[in-house]
Amino acid sequence: MSDLKESVRSAISAFVGSQSDTHLKADVLRIIRDQATLLYESQVVCDALDADPMEELANVKLQVSRVKNIMEVISCSRTVTDEGQCLIDAVVELRNDDSMKGVKSNIQVTFHYERRPPTPEENQMTKGNMEDGTHVSYWLDLSRDYGERERLLTIEVWAIGQGPSMEEARPLEMDAMEEEDEEDKVESESVNDKENTLCDKFAAYVDPDVLDNFLDWTNLDMDHGASIFLLMTFPFYEHEWDLAGFLIDTVFGGGSDEELEEDEMSEE
Repeated sequence: MSDLKESVRSAISAFVGSQSDTHLKADVLRIIRDQATLLYESQVVCDALDADPMEELANVKLQVSRVKNIMEVISCSRTVTDEGQCLIDAVVELRNDDSMKGVKSNIQVTFHYERRPPTPEENQMTKGNMEDGTHVSYWLDLSRDYGERERLLTIEVWAIGQGPSMEEARPLEMDAMEEEDEEDKVESESVNDKENTLCDKFAAYVDPDVLDNFLDWTNLDMDHGASIFLLMTFPFYEHEWDLAGFLIDTVFGGGSDEELEEDEMSEE
């Protein structure tokens, strides 16, 4: 590793020296740093797609290979503070490779992830069980040819602690359904209240029209389920939070990839 570091330093020093007549050395080094970071983030995405951590992309390997060839991370920032906050923002560009439809230049997917302490309003919304908790939000936007961005998916988690709780997380809408059924909660009310206090809550949504746009514009030969697994493989969130699982549970009811395909066929 030391030999590799020395080789990289020598190559960088030689390049900076060759640019010294027209550019300040600090400017050249800053550009090298920024571009190296983006190249690194692009490689991390490719490695994640190759690893297929959710084991759901085996049937679309050719499409994944195409995504890797036309994909580039053009912006990325990651910030973590000692106050329990994390912020990740990234923009991934998919260049038109003449296989896209209705696209002149490119498609961009914007990723935003945030982990922070909850606001008083969020704590009240979850029945006061988040005073020492965490709010996690993750969303993806889609745009074509530098046009208006459309929200593709959203995931939110309201956790009771600094990390995921040991109890299974519950959809936030489940609590609302239970509140409407007050007459059936006479003896079990205290038990349910205890369960609600000990578990995290989550909510997730995918806009089917925007997801259709993504598949139509990219002309990727895959179904809705595979495309969601593809997008959730991009490593722009903290994986200790089971965001992909929450999304699948909410949108598809937690089914397997084959079940997702059967659901889509039945809808058609």
